[in-house]
Amino acid sequence: MRLFKTTRRIEETGVLPQEEPLLYPYANGDWLLDLSPVLVLAPHPDDETFGCGGVLLLMSKKGCSITLIAVSDGSKGTRPEGLSVEEYVDLRKREFERVSRTLGASYAWWGFEDRSLTARHRDVAKKVEEALNQLKPRAVFAPSPWEIHPDHRLVTEILVETLKGKDTLVVFYEGVVPLRPNLMVDISEVKGEKMRLMEIYESQLNSLPYHRSIAGLNLHRSLTLPRCDAAEAFVVLSPQKAESLLGLVRRTEGLLLPAHP
Repeated sequence: MRLFKTTRRIEETGVLPQEEPLLYPYANGDWLLDLSPVLVLAPHPDDETFGCGGVLLLMSKKGCSITLIAVSDGSKGTRPEGLSVEEYVDLRKREFERVSRTLGASYAWWGFEDRSLTARHRDVAKKVEEALNQLKPRAVFAPSPWEIHPDHRLVTEILVETLKGKDTLVVFYEGVVPLRPNLMVDISEVKGEKMRLMEIYESQLNSLPYHRSIAGLNLHRSLTLPRCDAAEAFVVLSPQKAESLLGLVRRTEGLLLPAHP
């Protein structure tokens, strides 16, 4: 639990420590695997697997209670040639269901239209609140504040807003945009299983090799962990601190728009 000891130390002194292990995860945060039940919010069917599939596999092996929710129908993805939108959505739903069954997880398909979540803010927020009240998870996994897809951003903002005043941990996972982690989990023993889990999303891998990019990211994340071949990175915070981080990211992200000569 070095993460929280370090946080208290910084708050007491107001000064960041100089030692790298106190600023960046140099130990396996496998205590995360003992949190149960957990809820995983996937703005699109596949985000849960790419972002935290390794940890979910490890949790599943420990008998943790896992619920996966696909918020949108993924209909705006790159469709394989010859498939109608309806057929494509059905394919993505079947892939999501297969992943959920492989993990031994409960799952829900909310089916909001892809890239429509901003316009459906109130409806999505109501569903998130209902899920939290029903499941009472100890931790909720969601996309990190640094994500750029509007559906990812909105799901995270709604979660942080809904968790105000609760003691549920927020676990931000990474996707297209890497994050600055405060916790890493060694997934070496299931890295092959995670690759096979990612390959279930064949409809997505036809357009971009997401699985190879994620495998490369997981390899990179192992650099600071001893005897580790693959790791997943997270930011784990209380709802109050998650709200502060989200506000900070939103206030400063204009500094990191694409550079031009």
